Amino acid sequence: MKYPFWLKKTLAEAGLGNWIPGATNLFSAPNNILASCSDTILQGDFESFANADTFINTPSPDYLDLSCDHIQGLGIPVQVLPRTLVLKELSPQEGFSETRDAVSNYLDLEYGVPFNPVNEVLITNGINHAIQTALETFVNPGDNVLLPDPCPANHEQLIRNHGSNPIWITLRHEDGRLHFSETELNRQMRKSRVAILSNPSIPTGGVFNEEDFLRIGDCASKNNCLLIWDHSLMGLQLDGSPFHPGNSNETRKLSLNAGSLSISHGISAANVGWLTGNENLIAPCKLLLKMRSTSTSVLSQQILVDAIEKAQSNEWYQFLNRLTENRKHNFQKLAGMGLDPFWPAGGPYIWIPIWRKEINSAHFCQELELNYKVLIKPGTLFGPSGAGYARVSFGVDEGRSIEALRRMELYMDNKPLMKTEKIRLAA
Repeated sequence: MKYPFWLKKTLAEAGLGNWIPGATNLFSAPNNILASCSDTILQGDFESFANADTFINTPSPDYLDLSCDHIQGLGIPVQVLPRTLVLKELSPQEGFSETRDAVSNYLDLEYGVPFNPVNEVLITNGINHAIQTALETFVNPGDNVLLPDPCPANHEQLIRNHGSNPIWITLRHEDGRLHFSETELNRQMRKSRVAILSNPSIPTGGVFNEEDFLRIGDCASKNNCLLIWDHSLMGLQLDGSPFHPGNSNETRKLSLNAGSLSISHGISAANVGWLTGNENLIAPCKLLLKMRSTSTSVLSQQILVDAIEKAQSNEWYQFLNRLTENRKHNFQKLAGMGLDPFWPAGGPYIWIPIWRKEINSAHFCQELELNYKVLIKPGTLFGPSGAGYARVSFGVDEGRSIEALRRMELYMDNKPLMKTEKIRLAA
């Protein structure tokens, strides 16, 4: 249960912080400390943060982790010691011109979307920072922000931490494509300052087609609603050609595009991304970064430029082929267990509707972890509708993926995992 801000504030000031869901898991003495915290801290969704913490560290090597957000062991082509940029002492807030040139060229080559590197591209400390910058530039505390249900957990957290209110629109997923009600979209955008959308969808892997982008752009224009796009999985769209919002004039003039290669190219440790859009949208974002004196490290920008140069290499296409084969195998195995998975057109995740088997999704994930040493993510982390779902990553090396699915099959067949069994990796 998510408590409204006013109730959390009241409980904290009354010394009853331990009644706030998740607080006891994050603070050793919530009664004492929460009363002294700022409103920014109290806006946080403690329960989601506490749940997310359980997935940060794998308990032991005996666990098979299909809950991870990033690619593991599939040979993503990156350099260990990037040396593309000349060593400099300090980056400007908007990023080095060489980095912005590289991002601009990448987007033009990969998606046919030209952005002027001087005034339409910003370099950020990862994709969350890009989205946060856009929110802080255009959204006031108390404003409504539209989110699809389900959506990435960090999107809701960013909104709540900013003091804004998430409101929801239901997305349906059929054969890899995302569908929505235009009537509902209009109604919710009318109440919203900004909408945050991801394509491919996190966590379901569904994608919008070109017609959907045009409808979303038209609706946003009618309702004076800005669009923030999370493109963290765009490089991993496996079915069809990805459509960038910048390809539509109507959508482009209302869109800020948060991009990153962290997941797709395995450079999450660099914590680097970008924000692109028309100059009239980027200019105030740039001003905010200057006011905050925020800049991205030299090394992170070097890593990003080198990863971009690897995007068209033979190793990159070999990695995509391995990922595609993993998707096919994992989907077939999950379907064979009767879990009726959603087909992912993009990204490294499969969304499974546990409720159709009359199984509680939280219980399902807990049983797999405790008795079968397999980690997957419960859908409760991804929005109001997520309670009946779970997310399985297929962006894991084939050996661990095969063994994890074998253990899931044992659970579905109500068979125990023998205590003497170790991880059996495929040859």
